[in-house]
Amino acid sequence: MSIITSVTSARGLAGAAAAVAALTVSLIGGASPAAASVTTRAAVPALSTTKTAAPAFRAAFWSPYFVDGSNDAAQIAQAMAAQKAAGDTDVIIEWSVHYDAGDAAYPAAASTGFWQWNDAVPQFIAAAKKAGMHVWLGLAVVPDSVNDLSKITNQTWLNAFAATQQKVADDLYAKYGSSIAGWYIPTEPAQVNVATPARAAQFGRYLGAVSDYLHTHDGKKPVMVSPSMPTAISAGLSAQQFVTEMAPLIAASHVDVVNLQDGFEMTAWTPAQEAAAFASAKKQTDAAHAQLWAAVYTPLRDGNGAVPVSKLTPYLRALGALGIPLTEWEFTSYMAPDTSLPNGAAMSQNYAAYKAYLGLR
Repeated sequence: MSIITSVTSARGLAGAAAAVAALTVSLIGGASPAAASVTTRAAVPALSTTKTAAPAFRAAFWSPYFVDGSNDAAQIAQAMAAQKAAGDTDVIIEWSVHYDAGDAAYPAAASTGFWQWNDAVPQFIAAAKKAGMHVWLGLAVVPDSVNDLSKITNQTWLNAFAATQQKVADDLYAKYGSSIAGWYIPTEPAQVNVATPARAAQFGRYLGAVSDYLHTHDGKKPVMVSPSMPTAISAGLSAQQFVTEMAPLIAASHVDVVNLQDGFEMTAWTPAQEAAAFASAKKQTDAAHAQLWAAVYTPLRDGNGAVPVSKLTPYLRALGALGIPLTEWEFTSYMAPDTSLPNGAAMSQNYAAYKAYLGLR
């Protein structure tokens, strides 16, 4: 997730309560209005049907940085079991290769040109399989290059990087293909990528080239991308303006899931404002034959200190009322209930509060 600092402000949650209530339906047994049926290019695995008292996360992003060599297998197993106990179905591995660093979180083939940094990917996949969860496998991330205009507006560079993504996908598929439910393209479109229609279309075509290639693999597995809506703040734009700018990118991307990052605790947007932006985004994704999901940013702390679950839930209710599947960025840094982890006590408290909100024991 692209993090913007120093932009959190008082969100006036109490003042937005009436607007949120207007968006939120009566949630009986966790039911919410179903999102409009969309026929995607590749079938998207069914998400959790766990009954909860309120809208719940159905998937969570996992970072290879979680694997630090201290007690990996036990920590991964405990966190994944807790995630599933809270109703989740899917694990989204954020990336397998760090392009800027030149390394990989799995034993990459020499032909890829990336050396092995750790073994997070195979560990995550094994744990997810044991827990009976779907895995969306991330490709190469470029956290520095993706904001470099000399690269992202350079068609030669984009073509070369698309080829790198394809090469990494081939290697991952050869090693883990039978365990992959879907792919994740971790080049998160930010405001700089969609600032003009031409630029948005160009970056969309890059995503489309990668998506089309991934769709050729066994059974046309679905493809996900996660645009970063809060990056609009640095340009002085609203959430709605960013969604409008995304239109050419979404149309050209050929992805099956647009997991739009909501910017919770990173902007001054209210739950109602975010819900309105997502409603607009859904019109675009429907037209592009893609599903719209919400990637809700869940920091343990922000500039104002701890971020309790009580500040999170109005956003879950507002987006859940639209029938948009909710995903968390990320479970292992906000509510993994393991006191041996850094900030484990605070995360355990968040996990307990979240399950209480869901009506789960």
